[in-house]
Amino acid sequence: MKKDYNTSFPKHLELWMEGNILKYKVEEKVLDSSKLDFLKSNKEFFRKILNNTKSKSIKVLPLAHNQKALWFLRTVDPENTSYNISLAAEIKNPLKTDALSAALSFLTEEHPMLRTIFGNLPESESLACQIVLEKIIPVIEQINGINLSNEQIKNLLHEKSRVPFDFENGPLFRVILVNTSHSVILSFNIHHIICDAISLRNLLKEFNSLYSSLSQNENVVKSFTDSDYSSFIYDQIDFLNSKSGEDQIDYWIKQLAGKPHILNIPSKFERPLIHQFKGSTIQFQIDGERFSNIRSIARKNGATFNVLLLSAFEYFISKISQQSDFFIGLPAAARTNKDFEDIFGYFINLLPLGCSISDQQSFVDFLNENKNRVYESLENQRVPFPVIVENVSSKRDLSRTPVFQVIFNYLNKKALGCLIHFLGDNETTTYSSWGSLQIKPYKIFDQEGQADLTLEIIDDDEKLICALKYNSDLFDYDTANLFKDEFINITDLIINNPDTKPFWLADKASVKPQKPVLNINITGTFTVEPVKPYLEFWFSRFGITPHITFPGYNQALPQLLNPVSEFNLNRDGYNILLIRLEDWIKDKNSEISIHDFNEKIDEFYNALSSAFNINTTGKYIIALCPSSPGLLKNPILTKSIRKAVRKLKSALRLKSNALIISSEELIETYEVSDYYEEMGEEVGHIPFTDEFFISLATILARKIQVAFRS
Repeated sequence: MKKDYNTSFPKHLELWMEGNILKYKVEEKVLDSSKLDFLKSNKEFFRKILNNTKSKSIKVLPLAHNQKALWFLRTVDPENTSYNISLAAEIKNPLKTDALSAALSFLTEEHPMLRTIFGNLPESESLACQIVLEKIIPVIEQINGINLSNEQIKNLLHEKSRVPFDFENGPLFRVILVNTSHSVILSFNIHHIICDAISLRNLLKEFNSLYSSLSQNENVVKSFTDSDYSSFIYDQIDFLNSKSGEDQIDYWIKQLAGKPHILNIPSKFERPLIHQFKGSTIQFQIDGERFSNIRSIARKNGATFNVLLLSAFEYFISKISQQSDFFIGLPAAARTNKDFEDIFGYFINLLPLGCSISDQQSFVDFLNENKNRVYESLENQRVPFPVIVENVSSKRDLSRTPVFQVIFNYLNKKALGCLIHFLGDNETTTYSSWGSLQIKPYKIFDQEGQADLTLEIIDDDEKLICALKYNSDLFDYDTANLFKDEFINITDLIINNPDTKPFWLADKASVKPQKPVLNINITGTFTVEPVKPYLEFWFSRFGITPHITFPGYNQALPQLLNPVSEFNLNRDGYNILLIRLEDWIKDKNSEISIHDFNEKIDEFYNALSSAFNINTTGKYIIALCPSSPGLLKNPILTKSIRKAVRKLKSALRLKSNALIISSEELIETYEVSDYYEEMGEEVGHIPFTDEFFISLATILARKIQVAFRS
């Protein structure tokens, strides 16, 4: 059944007082009964707004659908600042505050959204509305930063950017000036509900022109357009109720049908039951030959740089999640009507771009498919994302964003325009000209934690300035840094061979082998590879095809701690740790090493706990291998090892996905009479005999076989 996207709001409603009488003007010649009731029931609310704001008149509008989503978030959590936009730049020449203030006043007069406030209509079931005031005074805060360090100024501006806006009274933007001994830091803070990147670009262009004229005492010519953001709101309502709107909604329903809407990126911490929108950012650059080479691949394949980088990002997400099918949030301008190009407001729309990666398909083939996929999505960009969600998902998971949990945003120098002065390379020491001002970026990271991961790329024609924004409830800095390295690795993989295939999906091929395949990773504190042939022998007897991987020598802790390690990405197999505890005793002839050994045991347990949180479905076997005969002669060290074993057993006994095997079981089950190999210990750190490795492999294989069959 087709949904009705109409509104009870009278179209282009304007209200004012004549004496004690509330007057109104609307576009419709005749109002139906519901709209008349709307006006009558809320007249006291409108009177109050007119009186409190001292406005001669106000305009009352419904919210665009994407605005509704942000208003809902603000209603649920008034302290949430994840949609506060923060721009800052360092200006070499002194700013004239009178000219700055006058320029901002001109801008608020010209752009209705800058003097807009929000509220719920009390007599219309708390229906949200936005109210355009006749006038609003811009907020300019001046700070003396002469005695502050650069780090202190950045922290201060970061704190200022996290101050919630007063939606009911406004304004929803503020300007901060920090005067230092050699420059001025100019910072704009504004809420996303009233603007987007294109709006900011246009606004800053106007601001610069106005400031230049006013600072030189030149006359300013006001420029007003016939259209404002209200035109877009009512155009959106009409579109959604049209045949074209219905067709685009159907397109998205088909695109999202039968595909996973959850992306499981291995996280450091357990996901909160409710998305808290907490985040942080890691910034990095892709420059030099790497930049030139990756751009060259785009040209050779007839792809825009945007689509190529998007495709690389999708490969990266597939690699760290081990998923072949998922959705990416892709921002679209949504200014499909030319009349909307210069209007200040919140137009941008996030499109759920479907991604399907095959291990049989090369990157170039995937890129070519992606070109068409992106084009199709942009052709259907007029349906607001909340409307898409409303039509495809009846139940919301409050712990994550619906449909997609990652966002990719690419902005080039041409699209950014003067925004490049604020969002460009904040490491540069060079000032560039912006009208009469000498300016360079002073980056304050903002809008963090909106999704699990967001990659924002700014292309300044010489390099890519990348900001990886991550949900800090899920990931810590070290994890995000590993993700950053993995993205760079993916770009290098594509540069070295554009026809590369996603090898990480090879084990997930749709053609099932005759025997069940079991993924097994093995590492330890000594050389563990000798166990492989004996494991393969037993698995062959059991009718199981093992895929055995050795991530490297002495990699126990790195494998447990790295969210994208072989261990943590192995969610349906076994991860085996062969641990000889004495290998963590630095000096076996000294009792002083006991303190360091105990710290190592704590570190190991914490690493295990981290891995259990990251990989909740994989199974772990910890085999505690026997100490050397020499160490057993030292009663104090032996006692410390036994104490550590008891501690580990106690800590792991309630872990359903972990099994611990004692050294006694490894030796006594098959009566291994000679387990220690002194020469192997010295030559290749292989401290055990073949007899022991056979016993070890037999015990491991039998325990896995019982669990695997069950």
